[in-house]
Amino acid sequence: MQSMRGLRPTIRAGALALWTHNLKNIDVLDYERPYYFGKALRFSAGIQLSEAYQAAHDQGLVVMGGTRPTVGLAGGYTQGTGHGLSVSKLRFSANQALEWEVVTVDGDILVATPEENIDLFWALSGGGGGTYGIVLSLTIKAYPDQRTAAANLTWTNEDISQETYYAMIQRYIAALPKLLDAGGTSIWLNSNDFFQMSPAVAMAYYSADFPTYLVNPVFRDASASLVVGTSDQAQNLASKELMTETLVPILSELIPGVGYAYLNEGDPWEPNWQQVFYGDSYWRLLEIKEKFDPDRVLYGRTSVGSEAWTEAPDGRLCQS
Repeated sequence: MQSMRGLRPTIRAGALALWTHNLKNIDVLDYERPYYFGKALRFSAGIQLSEAYQAAHDQGLVVMGGTRPTVGLAGGYTQGTGHGLSVSKLRFSANQALEWEVVTVDGDILVATPEENIDLFWALSGGGGGTYGIVLSLTIKAYPDQRTAAANLTWTNEDISQETYYAMIQRYIAALPKLLDAGGTSIWLNSNDFFQMSPAVAMAYYSADFPTYLVNPVFRDASASLVVGTSDQAQNLASKELMTETLVPILSELIPGVGYAYLNEGDPWEPNWQQVFYGDSYWRLLEIKEKFDPDRVLYGRTSVGSEAWTEAPDGRLCQS
């Protein structure tokens, strides 16, 4: 394949974006390696979560994934760690990775596993999407399908005081550790007048055979990931300075030590993004970036190595 060395990244009109949506192969495997023995599925880069879930279900299996059906499993979701409703049982999507098939900027096709191209495998499994190479496929663990219990819960502040309304939310949050210890996961939304848990989920089985690696290991001990915003995207963009400079720092003060955030749902204007998204692993990730993309052709605003470029008002990238 042709090398991309020497290309200059840009984010304005005319920039080159690689479209992998039509890569739709799915393979069911009996995987046998020293680091894993069991069922696995190989998904091409264009496979979305709804397609992955259906393919697994058709084989009596289940795979780890998120809640949005159109999200690409092998893309930034897993490369950005990847959580979902089965995270308390199956851990993160990055922990499911067995093999990555990758095209480098030199045009080489590599396979990265816990035994081959180990540094690239580690970086792809949670170190951020689209910055070390172009992923063609991802092979992940699959598990026997089992019964799952789910519940919804909703209330408003109608006919009750705000004090009572928030006291109910406090009781809900205080009960979350018991749900997590039981292997459950909950998604909730609240505003000043409306609370919705939609849903809480618990799975019927547990496997202890999970690797312990995570690019940002603080997520292993985290019990919640908080997101602030509105349902109006235009309003969110108009309020980005309020969120970045005021609201997010307030939330960060609640976190012991240095604040961290889930990369896939983080603030793209976070000023301290290297530490917040990647933690102490950032400099090791940067070394891997420089090994596989020394010219830093592959770019994302908060991707590893992006500090080498500064965005101009017209979208051009200038060397910092």
